[in-house]
Amino acid sequence: MNEINEYTLEFMKNLKQLLINYISVTYEENADFSINSLIKEYYLLERNNNLHYLFEVEYLISSVRLELEYGLQNN
Repeated sequence: MNEINEYTLEFMKNLKQLLINYISVTYEENADFSINSLIKEYYLLERNNNLHYLFEVEYLISSVRLELEYGLQNN
């Protein structure tokens, strides 16, 4: 895969948002959303073969899923 750095992450909006969501859920009030932290977290997930966690968190917080399963609306 291509190297992820400050410059390339700015052009990968979906990956950036996935990382922000993952960090938010994982670290809660201790979350650090700086670009360097996003990049470090990406490489940590990649090194441990855990990139699938990005998509699992996306599924868990999906407003469409919550609305379908629980009738919750994101207002």
